[in-house]
Amino acid sequence: MWFLFRKGLLILLFSFLLFGCGYKFYYTSGKPWKIYIGVWKNYTSEPEFGAILVSELRKSLSENGKFLPVFSKDEAEYLVVGEVKYIYLTPVGYLSFSKVSEVKIDFCGDYKLIDKKTGKVIASGEIKRSEVYEVPVGSPEERGLAKEEALRKLAKDVVELISQQIIFNI
Repeated sequence: MWFLFRKGLLILLFSFLLFGCGYKFYYTSGKPWKIYIGVWKNYTSEPEFGAILVSELRKSLSENGKFLPVFSKDEAEYLVVGEVKYIYLTPVGYLSFSKVSEVKIDFCGDYKLIDKKTGKVIASGEIKRSEVYEVPVGSPEERGLAKEEALRKLAKDVVELISQQIIFNI
């Protein structure tokens, strides 16, 4: 019985010590930082991917609570700019000689997080990612929807990597 009392007392003292020194398990701030996420340069055969990527990045950073995406560079404290270098679509699975069942999308792009006041690049990097998606054997409209869904999945993966790097560098 005495052992359990001592164990409980030690846990209580440790938690007072831990939280008494100001340690927090999560980030809290008075107001979120304003961030402008501009349209990415995209000279590839998939022009809609840049728009999907920017949309997913705005959504991801706003859900974090640390950032408030704004639509004007003048209001922003930080700027995110990027470029889609390439997107390649490669058949990887076949039902028969002429019917493709799976296609691989390879993506490469650059991004920069810039402090607007100083003009200093806070974070930058090259992101490479691949996604394999199934191609329906149906109509061209169904194949187009599957391709768009694959691009959206790829964008979510890329955005997760970029969001983590942005959050940990500010």
